[in-house]
Amino acid sequence: MSEIGIQQEEELKVLKEKLRIAEEMNKKLLTENEQLKKSLNIIHQPEQLNFGEQHFKIINISPENARIDEVDGMQRKATNLNGWQCISLPVDLVITEGIYKIEFVFESNSDNDGRGVGIVSASHEIGYPCDPTDFDNRHKMLNYLGFNGQICYKSERTNGNACFQDDSHTIGLEIDMNQGNMHFFVDNTQQPVYVRGIHESVQFFGWLYFEGSSFIVKSLQRLAEPSSVILEQEGIIEW
Repeated sequence: MSEIGIQQEEELKVLKEKLRIAEEMNKKLLTENEQLKKSLNIIHQPEQLNFGEQHFKIINISPENARIDEVDGMQRKATNLNGWQCISLPVDLVITEGIYKIEFVFESNSDNDGRGVGIVSASHEIGYPCDPTDFDNRHKMLNYLGFNGQICYKSERTNGNACFQDDSHTIGLEIDMNQGNMHFFVDNTQQPVYVRGIHESVQFFGWLYFEGSSFIVKSLQRLAEPSSVILEQEGIIEW
């Protein structure tokens, strides 16, 4: 082979190698491009919010003193096994954002006292017995009393909401973490006293006092929009 032919063959080899490298780089770029597209789709994909009824259970903080029963596929009924001691039982759902509404129904309670609902700071440890108005609890637990309708929080007792001292009522708490507010409902009627300034994670809870008394969490839903409205005469509790 002549010197010119050898030179042309070498140049051809160089060109083929450059072509091979270019093709490999092109494949690599195509692969990276597809990966970037997938990443962008994940980033831009709207969050799938689970509105409607939520899965939950009542936490039994003292199995010797309370029983939790399954109703409609969830552990939603709590019964006090020992009387004359206040037992507070939280729902396991920790609320950090969004709008949630819970509904309680009480059974076999004394008409004098012995029932209430509220929210507790998620960082607060509930022991037994646990009266939400005790000094160790009152700054972390807000309590709506059944027998007189008072809202107890810190060292204050605020009147204005309806009582629910018998077993015929449905008590609702609706918390809007977007606004930091919580409103109360009795038999679907919004109550005038509400809470504002909630900017930490919280949990719902119910409490019982008398032996054999119980409550059922009838419903716990995540809402797309709040159902509460502005009332003419409202009372405000600062969280």
